[in-house]
Amino acid sequence: MLYRQGLGFDPPPTIHVNTARNYLRSFGYEFSRVKKGVYVDGHERKDVVEYRMEFLRKMSELEKLMPVFDGDNMEIETWPELPSGGKPHILVTHDECVFSSYDGMPMCWMPKCEQPLRKKGQGRSLHVSEFLTDVCGRLKLEVS
Repeated sequence: MLYRQGLGFDPPPTIHVNTARNYLRSFGYEFSRVKKGVYVDGHERKDVVEYRMEFLRKMSELEKLMPVFDGDNMEIETWPELPSGGKPHILVTHDECVFSSYDGMPMCWMPKCEQPLRKKGQGRSLHVSEFLTDVCGRLKLEVS
């Protein structure tokens, strides 16, 4: 019989990790990836398709007022011929990303066909956001 010196009792029995996995499976659990939300593909809904077509039509009109870049390194800049009083248009895009300090474990044991409730927050995060243009690159505020 094993005896832990100084404690006065036998060590508790242990089970192998495979035995624990088998027990969890027999209780209806599975080891699977935690999904972050409900995914619904609405890209082909009628209203979304109509909005996308309207957006593309409008962008096609506005492209006639935007500069065009050409060459191997896009170094050749051609500005549109504008009607009198017309103003050139510059396309400004927005790009952003959030880096979280804690995203949680991507996989865990959970009851079949269920997702665990997780905290809303992911801990401290860093938000990076920029506005970009073809003409001048990143937009930045110059304080004088």
